[in-house]
This record gives sequence, C-alpha cells and structure tokens, in this order.
Amino acid sequence: MKSGLRNRGVKAVARLVDEIPLEKRVRNEKVARVTFLAPKEIRERRKLANVLTGPGDVLFRIDPTLGFTAFDWPDDQMALVKQAIQSTQEAKRADSWSGKSYFRSLRSLKDYSVNSPEFKLATSPEMLKSVALYLGRLPVLLDISARVSLAEPDKPGQQFSGSQLFHRDMDDVASVKVWILCSDVASENGPTVLLPSRLSHQIAREVSYRQGDKISDDRIFQSYQDDFFEAVGRVGSSYATDTCSSFHYGSRVRESKERLVLYFQYVSSTSVYFRPLGERAGSRRKKFFQVGDPTGLTEAQRILMRGYI
Repeated sequence: MKSGLRNRGVKAVARLVDEIPLEKRVRNEKVARVTFLAPKEIRERRKLANVLTGPGDVLFRIDPTLGFTAFDWPDDQMALVKQAIQSTQEAKRADSWSGKSYFRSLRSLKDYSVNSPEFKLATSPEMLKSVALYLGRLPVLLDISARVSLAEPDKPGQQFSGSQLFHRDMDDVASVKVWILCSDVASENGPTVLLPSRLSHQIAREVSYRQGDKISDDRIFQSYQDDFFEAVGRVGSSYATDTCSSFHYGSRVRESKERLVLYFQYVSSTSVYFRPLGERAGSRRKKFFQVGDPTGLTEAQRILMRGYI
C-alpha cells in the first residue's frame, strides 16, 4: 500500500515538473547549478573541456540559429554505417515493430549490444565531441532507435496526429538527434521537416507556445514555406538536428510509401529522463538499458552512458 502511494506521489511530482514552462525550467536549472549542483558542475565542465580540446575531429557542427545540418561520415566509419543500415533493413523485414501506427519502433536502445555497429557509431569520440560542442554540456546517449514511417490507409488526406503535427520536443532545453536514412527518402516518404531555430523561437513567442504541445493548424507556418528544411536523400544520407529548438514534424507519408530511419538521441544530464524524482528516470534504467560491465567501455562510452551505469 505504501509502495503504491509512493509511486503515485512520484508520478504526480514528475507531471508537475514536466508542466513547468521551458523558460522557468531554464531559470531553475541555473539556480540549481549555482547551489546544489556546483561541485558536480565543476567536474563536468572539466571533463567537457578535455573532450573539446582532445584529439580527433568533429563529425558535424550545428549552427544554433538553424538547429540542423547534413553531414558525411568519415571513411574509417563507413563500414560501420553500412552494417548499421543493413541491420535496420533486416529489422524491418522481420516485421516486429510496435508503437504508433504511422511511426513504428523496430528497435530501441535495449536491443543494441555494446559491440553492435550502431552502438559504436553512437558512442565514438568524434560523436561525443560533436554533440558536446553543440550542447555546451557533456551529453548522455538517450536512445538508439530504428523506426519505420508508414501511410495509414484509415486516415486519408491530411488527418495528421501526434508527431505528424508541428511541435518542439520537451526532452531537454536542447538535444541532438543524429539521423541515418536507411531507405531512399523524398517528400512523399514523410521526411522530418524542420524550421530554423531562430524562426521557431520567434513563432513560439508570438503564439505563447508551450514546449511539447502539438500545433494542429499549419497556417501558422504558411509564411515560412521557403525556410523549411526536409531531411531527404539517398540511403546513408545523415543529419544532425535539435528537435527541442526547431519546430518540426515527420511521417506525413503518402499512400503506398514509407521511410526507414536509424537515429541516435542525446540530451544532457538535466533532461526530464534523468531527474532523480521523475518516473521517466526510473523507466530509463529499468526498462531501456543496463550496462553489464562498465569496465569494458571506452572513455567516450563511459561519459555517454553515465545515465545508465
């Protein structure tokens, strides 16, 4: 009985925290850093400096006024990219997806071993450096996900819902999603479509947008048609995006078309998924991933997986 009451209390606290407006969450985070989190913050900043000044190149640089960029993988990682694409294509052929009918999950973080090509790509020193450079904080790997977007025959026309509508994610103040296209993607395949961050911030202020909400009326964005960016391309095309800053939608698949993608998602340790009292923090550790032997991880992997060790 006591356990049930405690769980309900934790869930209630988590809901209240998640409902705090983004601007207030940013202010609260700054206060917490100065007071309770100061020693931890100092250690993390030292590690961040070591990461950013350490050896190795960056894979991509995201312009914060845009919130997205296309990039090419270096030659020495292309074999892993091809293996990851092939593995994702095989997962689709296995027909084992679940979740949203229009954006279905084939695999998530718990399905990848530390020796898989996907995990190696997602936790490379170059990836760590690229994501840390954009976030300005040490990142945490939140997810590795293989997903397929499919047309819904029972929803003809423009009857969109969920992530098919314009929105900004509420996972963190800022985040990075790295996308690898595992099928050829054109406009009719339902690509991720993004609006630059600078314009997204402007619209959010004008309409008093609440982070995480879905906007059902596309007319708000009509005057920005020339500014939209579509993540389209041939198999292997790759993108890095901040879906917390940029308004975006995806999976608006036309009939008989589909989109197959693999993505890696990164947040900071202050994400809603890692708050000590949050229900999501518990679910990440118990249901999503557990590091069996952290002594076998590289330094970059230990940093990126510290939310699970």
